[in-house]
Amino acid sequence: MIKQNHAFQFLTHVSDSWARMGESIERSIYKDKETAIFKSRKLAELVLEEILINEEIDVPDRTTAAEKMSRLYHMGIITDDVNKSFHRVRRRGNQAVHELRELPMMDALKVHKSLYEICAWYVETYGPLDADIPGYQDPEPEDDEQRMYEMMKKHFNDFLSKGSTKEETESGVEEDSVSSEGPYKKYYGSHLLYQLNKLRESSQEAIEGYQSLSSFKKYLHIKRPIQEELEEKLENASSTDQSQLVFLCGSVGDGKSHLLAYLQSTYPDLMDNFEIYNDATESFDPKKDSLDTLADSLTPFDDEHIHTSSKKMVLAINLGVLHNFLETDYAKDRYKILKTFIGEAKVFDETSINREVEHENFSLVSFGDYHEFELTENGPVSPYIETMLEKIVAETEDNPFHKAYLKDLKNDWNHPILMNYKFLKAESVRTSIIRILIETIMKDKVIISTRTLLNFIYDILVPTFVEDIDSSDMFDMIPYLLPALLFEGEQRSTLLKAVSNQDPIHYRSQEVDEKIIGLHNTNNLGAFMRSTITDPFAEEWIDMISDEPMHFIDSKSSKKSIGEMFIRCSFLFRSTLNSSFKDVVYDKYTSYLYAFNSGDMQKLSDMYYEVQNSIFLWKGSPQKNYIYLDDEMENMRIAEELKPRKSDVFTIEKREGTLKRFLMYVVLGYRVGSETIPVDIDYPLFKTLSKVREGYRLSKKDKEDSIKFEEFIDKLLPLGNQKEEILIQDHEEGLKFLLEYEGYGEYSFSRES
Repeated sequence: MIKQNHAFQFLTHVSDSWARMGESIERSIYKDKETAIFKSRKLAELVLEEILINEEIDVPDRTTAAEKMSRLYHMGIITDDVNKSFHRVRRRGNQAVHELRELPMMDALKVHKSLYEICAWYVETYGPLDADIPGYQDPEPEDDEQRMYEMMKKHFNDFLSKGSTKEETESGVEEDSVSSEGPYKKYYGSHLLYQLNKLRESSQEAIEGYQSLSSFKKYLHIKRPIQEELEEKLENASSTDQSQLVFLCGSVGDGKSHLLAYLQSTYPDLMDNFEIYNDATESFDPKKDSLDTLADSLTPFDDEHIHTSSKKMVLAINLGVLHNFLETDYAKDRYKILKTFIGEAKVFDETSINREVEHENFSLVSFGDYHEFELTENGPVSPYIETMLEKIVAETEDNPFHKAYLKDLKNDWNHPILMNYKFLKAESVRTSIIRILIETIMKDKVIISTRTLLNFIYDILVPTFVEDIDSSDMFDMIPYLLPALLFEGEQRSTLLKAVSNQDPIHYRSQEVDEKIIGLHNTNNLGAFMRSTITDPFAEEWIDMISDEPMHFIDSKSSKKSIGEMFIRCSFLFRSTLNSSFKDVVYDKYTSYLYAFNSGDMQKLSDMYYEVQNSIFLWKGSPQKNYIYLDDEMENMRIAEELKPRKSDVFTIEKREGTLKRFLMYVVLGYRVGSETIPVDIDYPLFKTLSKVREGYRLSKKDKEDSIKFEEFIDKLLPLGNQKEEILIQDHEEGLKFLLEYEGYGEYSFSRES
């Protein structure tokens, strides 16, 4: 392809004056971008007028450019993409005239490309047929200073695509001195993005060592209940002359190494008493695997040496590795005492709340005993997630994120990342995110480790492709803003895929539907949004939304994006619609869960009756206290009398206040005669039972997903009165018959009225 002198040279096929205007626009982009944007709007309007002439469309003299674009789009004359380009040039042109602040360079470059797309479409559509339209080419700077800008821009894009190559060192070196390629940060790059990049799972900062903490990790450290428990165990273990093995159990990424590193940095005198062993330690002997190495390292605690040794060790171990070790011949032959202790601690038993086991040589702390959230009488809360989010946005001197954010503001770096950071500064948004994460844990049984949480924060602040979306145009930014990243990130992580199930655009209520209708009919987008979203933190991005009528935004995809942004922000921020998004079933379940785990069985009475009613609806019932024994058939069905009574099968000591340890499900018991059958009710099952009570017809998949409830009912049915009588239902004739056992091998058969 032959390179043009400028991107609009091909316009000479149509108009020399248009081509000269295009060249003037391109030459002024790096010198006076506001003028270039304003001239771009002028050229776009000339093209618009020419389209109307070619299509022989008359419009009133006072018709605005936006109205002309709208008319051409609805008539099918201009395409969706061209319509977007027209509106982008128009909006940026308005800003170039009316905005007091300087527009970012990327806005000028976006307008340049949009104008090219408009002009190329025009020549392709209206000729001449032999016109040669080359591909788009970026405007080139004319002097050394501008070329330096382009070079820095390239460095920045390389930085974004590859990630930071030089992370903060373990000695805590500040990022300003990390790289000699600093100029790209000063003129174009982002200090905030540099810091956020450390939150990624692929970042060097995500790799935890147990020996020391960088200043960055120290800042992110949060004291949790498990730390208090571990400190207590270590203090007790260090005060005795006997051998002491302290187990720190958990899963990958939950923070075992981080916690040990923090304790070593903060309490070196205490930690010097212990040898630290990480289950990831590899053997230097090629003939030994990790379990062989573990067995050798634990020799001071085997059955032969444990009572004579004075060794003190902290063993950080994943539960899966511990389970595998207990199944080895080493454990069966040499570590019987240790194996007995682990069994009594019930570390693998999910039905145990209190696992405290006293032992003279062993103690155990497990991340599995603690959840990512806590239960209160008013609903679940998560001080841990709340504190982590607050650390990211805290306006303090020691917060590297806030300091980086201020530097980007000072450097006029315009990007959705900054807007997303401002979103997260809103307390209402953080509260909503916490609620979403807790609901996701409950509803989808997702485990959120510390590493997963940090990566999640990165994902909702930083778009997947960040190199070409530096813009102050809110309509361009919408797909890259926090509300979209939060609910449309299915491809980025397992957690975001689960979070997408909580997307408020799937909620339906009269209030929400009325607001959506109002949005599509409003003559002032900004004013309409302000009337619904009342949070002060939302004012800035709402102000960036044009106060033009919604019908000017003709692109279906743009309307969809605006509608989704509005609903999601009404959910995340404080708004008049907040109550419309409440999940009544979820709120009821969490109140039952708290009652169960606090030992207040009286408050579970309603749940007992709800589940009992669901039992009969699940199998079907011809009349009160009767349940079908067979699967649904076309004409005839058989039922028995069944009268289950509530019965406590799981005793929990009565507790009050916030619950840090608890079961994630409710255990109910139903007694028939002298036998009691237990059933575990987690949230997914509770939701299914709620739908059944509302008339929902179960599918095959529903029953497969609720196989434990099916098995529970199967255990109840033999306890009914089927040996004494059965009820036969003839659906075709609408008749009922009773077959009763009279004794001595005799039966009676009668028709029921």
